[in-house]
Amino acid sequence: PHQGPSFQDSARAEMSTNLPLDLPTFAGRVLDVGAGSGHITAAFAPLFEEAHSVEISPKLAWRLSEKNLNGLCSTKITAQVLEDNNRPTSFRMVFALNLLDRVD
Repeated sequence: PHQGPSFQDSARAEMSTNLPLDLPTFAGRVLDVGAGSGHITAAFAPLFEEAHSVEISPKLAWRLSEKNLNGLCSTKITAQVLEDNNRPTSFRMVFALNLLDRVD
C-alpha cells in the first residue's frame, strides 16, 4: 500500500509558490483523472472553459462536484462511461498526476 506524501501534496506545495500569475487560458476542457480532493484541478480550472474530474471515491467525487469541478465517481474511464454520465468525451488536456504514485 501507498505510504508517505502523494504527488498531489508535493504538487500543491510547488504550485502555491511557483505557479505564474499570468498563465494563458486555453479553449476547451480539462479532465483530471484521480482528482482526489481537487487541489490540482482547482488550480488549473480557471485556465480552461470547463473542468471535469474523475475519482474512484464517491465522497471525493461529490466534493469535486460541490467545488464546480464536475466530479464523476467511476473505477474506469472510457468514452462510454463519460457518455453514459452525460459528460463530454473530448478534452484539450488530461491530467493523471496522482495515479502513478499509487501503482504497485
